[in-house]
Amino acid sequence: MTPAPVAVNGSLRRLADALPEGRRFLVVAAEETSGLHRIEEQLQTMAIPSAWQPLPGLYVGVVAIRPDSVDRVIGLLNRTTVGRIGVSPPYPDADQLDLGLKLARIALAAATVAEPVKLFDRAPLNMVALADVEVARAVVHLVFGNLDDLAADDRDILLATLAAWSTHDGSAGETAAALYCHPNTVRYRLHRVEERTGRSLTNPRDVAELVFALQARALLGLDS
Repeated sequence: MTPAPVAVNGSLRRLADALPEGRRFLVVAAEETSGLHRIEEQLQTMAIPSAWQPLPGLYVGVVAIRPDSVDRVIGLLNRTTVGRIGVSPPYPDADQLDLGLKLARIALAAATVAEPVKLFDRAPLNMVALADVEVARAVVHLVFGNLDDLAADDRDILLATLAAWSTHDGSAGETAAALYCHPNTVRYRLHRVEERTGRSLTNPRDVAELVFALQARALLGLDS
């Protein structure tokens, strides 16, 4: 489900007001059980100022960063957390922090045990899918609904081929090598995807829809 709104009432702005001027801000949204009770002190030892406070169901921080600080913050969070954490894109001023919290919470929803810290702007398509799960589910059905009458194995082969093609720069040869089949087999499968979905792999807008639907399908567990 889409994360429920949290009433911030200027609290993030007050946190930011306590931080140095002239820096960009990250908003961090962590599960209450993430074990970040010493995170402000730990960041300060790295010369990265931050301010934190609990909100309903969350532990939220505003981090004042320089251009080279983002990866250092993410690295520390990965080493420290025992729960899931979402991180917003950087913002140049405190007026955007409420939006930052919203995006950090969407990133939090995408975090997993295997990848407990999620930065919103490093997986934007995934974040869009999680921003409204029901809409994302509807898009998956709209794009791939005409595959539903295929046998599950047949459908899965077509979608796996499409996924491999999308991650190999649209190269039938590289996709074939990854899937241990002939390039003509890849082309045949992709042609079937085009026929079934009514979308062309030579049309950038159609490709964007197909790739988004693929990622949303995997993220929402619809491919299992």
